[in-house]
Amino acid sequence: MSIGSGGYIHKSNKLKLDNFYKVIVPKLKKDFTDKIKIEELIEYELINHECYYIGDYSLAVFSIKDFYKDMPNEEIIKKVQEVYNATKEKALKDLNNSSIGI
Repeated sequence: MSIGSGGYIHKSNKLKLDNFYKVIVPKLKKDFTDKIKIEELIEYELINHECYYIGDYSLAVFSIKDFYKDMPNEEIIKKVQEVYNATKEKALKDLNNSSIGI
């Protein structure tokens, strides 16, 4: 059976996959967020989504929301914006010093 994005599993494993997404993934995310600071995750996602390069922090918001589902959207947006503004200058300097450059 198709699970999307070109992935397939045998029908007999559907309950295992459902359990993974409904039980195991939330536990792993909780475990992960308990071990790191939200600011570290935000900075990682800002880099991962090339937010500094394109000048748009909003691309990282959805990734953060995926880890902090109980946090209101407004609070996440504000926190992402704060981290972006606090780290933008250093990140742009690092980009300029890299082989990519801007």
